[in-house]
Amino acid sequence: MDAEGCFSMSFYTNEKLAVRFMLDQAEEEMLLNNMGMLFSNMSSVYLRNTKGKDIYRLSMDCNPNWDSYDNIINYFEKFSLKSNKMNNYKYWSQVKDVYLMNKNKDFFSKIKPMILALKELDK
Repeated sequence: MDAEGCFSMSFYTNEKLAVRFMLDQAEEEMLLNNMGMLFSNMSSVYLRNTKGKDIYRLSMDCNPNWDSYDNIINYFEKFSLKSNKMNNYKYWSQVKDVYLMNKNKDFFSKIKPMILALKELDK
């Protein structure tokens, strides 16, 4: 997961937050379908347009229903990441708590610094 996974948060101007987990694997559609079932009891795998190889992507939207998010968190707490991707995961894993503590307040002012920090880590 370290090399091919992505923890994503997108902040839209209409104050909408998208929280996603994505995983790419070459020629491993069945593996990704099984991962999708593990995390959310459904599969959301599709073939990406690539040159020369079949690359499949598991893409999971984790909000507003936080069940798949919780399952992903539980998985990575048990099987921790080994690379600097762990830093991205640490920010990403705090989103739900920040959201739930601030959902009737100014949530977006709290979450925006986390999103900016993730962007800096990806540079």
